[in-house]
Amino acid sequence: MHTRLMAAVMVFMPLALLADACVAQVSPDTTVIGVPPTPIAATNAGPDEKADALHEEAGRLYRAKDYGAACPKYRAAASLAPLRGDLWADLGLCLSRLGKKEQAKQATLEAVSRGSRDVRLRAYFNLYRIGVRLTPPQEDCIKWPCSRPGCSKPMYACRYTETCNGGSGMFVDATGLSFCPNDEDAKTYQPSCHLVESCFAVELKVQVIARCKLDDQAACVEDVDSKACEEALTRCQEGGNETRSQQCVFVYADAERKRLGAICNGKAIEVSSGSDLWIHQGE
Repeated sequence: MHTRLMAAVMVFMPLALLADACVAQVSPDTTVIGVPPTPIAATNAGPDEKADALHEEAGRLYRAKDYGAACPKYRAAASLAPLRGDLWADLGLCLSRLGKKEQAKQATLEAVSRGSRDVRLRAYFNLYRIGVRLTPPQEDCIKWPCSRPGCSKPMYACRYTETCNGGSGMFVDATGLSFCPNDEDAKTYQPSCHLVESCFAVELKVQVIARCKLDDQAACVEDVDSKACEEALTRCQEGGNETRSQQCVFVYADAERKRLGAICNGKAIEVSSGSDLWIHQGE
């Protein structure tokens, strides 16, 4: 039986246990870029002391809400140390405060491209705040252009539906989106039934249905005690008929690096190849 089915039917993993998982999450309730609107501290300072000094000065101006003076200093710092994603992220945040959404978007995309996972998660949330949206398919498939600057490979997103037997009379109907670097794999990929190494999925809705039958229950087959059989059927029926869902807004897609950024149920999420996102993880 597939591991995901047991998780969906029996246990929903606590968010705290996912800290080391491949699916990374950040809650907007914590201190993230833009929520509250305080730039990232220069924790990964590079060798260029001038960039660090400009970043620190820009931060003081930003906190004083002098965005017009802060943004040029953030830009100068990012120009001096272009490989530091945190500088690009703070520049994007500052530009968004000036209402320069397109410039803010480009700077934030540079932050995703160059930053650590922590910076990327916060940048996804900032992309969401400035209105970046990737429209998901409603029925078939759709092609998303690569979000990363300089990348030309599109991401194919398809809607999937699958029904799986969770055992003991329990069935799982799941719908979601699959993401692949080519359209043929995206059309056939199902995270529980048809796996493709280069693809990954985001589960959007799960319905657990109890279709309990006598021959599904061990107590009814092995035990001649009719009371035990009746109790087993009752437990089966009580454990089913549950619907769970999550709302996701997609803001970033990179087929070359096999990476997807989204906001699911208010949290910044990064999903990558080999790591599907199930509903119990996105909560």
